[in-house]
Amino acid sequence: MQTRHELAEIARGAAHLIGQRGLQKRNYVDIESGAICLQGALALAIEEITHLDPLRIIIDQRNTFLRLDQACVSLLRREGHGDILRGGLITPRWNDLPETTAEDVILLLKKVAEELETT
Repeated sequence: MQTRHELAEIARGAAHLIGQRGLQKRNYVDIESGAICLQGALALAIEEITHLDPLRIIIDQRNTFLRLDQACVSLLRREGHGDILRGGLITPRWNDLPETTAEDVILLLKKVAEELETT
């Protein structure tokens, strides 16, 4: 299981990926442009940053992903996005809103990283 510091590093890595590649909506990644969505960036950052035991990689990656996704959801709720966050697939729904920008997603991930390291 990843420490809070490691989770923060992954969140910052995901923010960096979106900053480099751009924000994708409705898919994990755009093959042509390389743009990536919030969940896609988290998944890719987990692969790039963690050095997980190959025998446990799928379980560990899923647990890490779910912990980071939940941290994003908690922050979005506190910031007043509760109406869009009802039901499943919460972060994809927010990511895919027309008004959600790459800067919004990057800021969310950076705030999540800061919270993970300071709480």
